[in-house]
Amino acid sequence: MYNQGPYNQGPPQQQYNQGPPPQQYNQGGQYNHQQQQQGPSPQEVDLNEVMKIAKGFSQHYYGQFSGNRRGLFDLYTDNATMSWSGKFIVGRVEIAKHLDGVGPKAVTFKKLRFEVNDVDAQRSTSGGILVFVSGTMLPDEEERPLPFGQTFNLEQINNSFLITNDIFRLIL
Repeated sequence: MYNQGPYNQGPPQQQYNQGPPPQQYNQGGQYNHQQQQQGPSPQEVDLNEVMKIAKGFSQHYYGQFSGNRRGLFDLYTDNATMSWSGKFIVGRVEIAKHLDGVGPKAVTFKKLRFEVNDVDAQRSTSGGILVFVSGTMLPDEEERPLPFGQTFNLEQINNSFLITNDIFRLIL
């Protein structure tokens, strides 16, 4: 399970004024177009928290993938689904086998090194987090890194975020 402490506490409890800023008029009675500085909106606060979770998750996921693939098993729900460059895998056990190089749909690379270039994330309508990662991977003894894109749907379960959906594609 990926549990990043304070980021799993739900939405921030602080209340913000969601209405328009108070209108300001100069001495001549004309509207002053300079708006007062306000704190971040609830959406901005939530997006900041979502991005922290997404970046922390990505760092953890690709670190595990590069060093200890079996550690990825606990990141998936029992009913998780994965699409790996056109191969469709259902269930945490089958996904773990696939990632560990076991079975007909398995990842065949023994060593992988990932470099994450970008992480984008947003809150899903179910309250989870949709994460898109782009970067490069260097398999086995290859000299040329391969670009990839990967999308995760993370659901919050018992103060941790688990993968319910995972789509991986090499961009060739």
